[in-house]
Amino acid sequence: MTVTTRRLTFEDLAQMPDDGNRYEIIDGEPFVSPAPPRLHEKITVRLLLLIHAYLVRHRLGDDVYTAPVDVKLADDRVVQPDLIYVSPARRSILREPGVIVGAPDLLVEILSPSNRAYDEQVKFRLYAASGVLEYWLVDQEAQTLRIYALRDGAYELVPNDGDHARSLVLPGLEIDVPALFADLT
Repeated sequence: MTVTTRRLTFEDLAQMPDDGNRYEIIDGEPFVSPAPPRLHEKITVRLLLLIHAYLVRHRLGDDVYTAPVDVKLADDRVVQPDLIYVSPARRSILREPGVIVGAPDLLVEILSPSNRAYDEQVKFRLYAASGVLEYWLVDQEAQTLRIYALRDGAYELVPNDGDHARSLVLPGLEIDVPALFADLT
């Protein structure tokens, strides 16, 4: 007896239950993760506020989003990053209802024990191959922020001094890393 499996698509994702889990599809395979913990959400909000303030200050609109927003990189590659930034030049990828179709300028993933390898390996390769210009990995345990910039189809680590991480996609945006993790309880 042969068992045939088919690659899941965006249409299959739309049929997933609304049960508090995060559903993603990469290369037709489903990935399910539980709702993030409270500290994860605090970090998300802090970064959202910093990025949003930068966008408003530089009159770049306010196209920064938090999960759950589907980012459809291909029909069989749909993810829900923690934070998503779309520049005015790429606004055409914003689709309703709640779907971004194409590569955003910047994606942020906040690592948790349950998703560390997935975000550092699977999504790392996927985002680079899809043309996401900048990828941030926030490590709660190590209290670090690594920023990767796309160069010739591969990510390169953007140097930082340990206390300040600087975006290339959003020039002048500097994240005070110790402040990002301060007083998280």
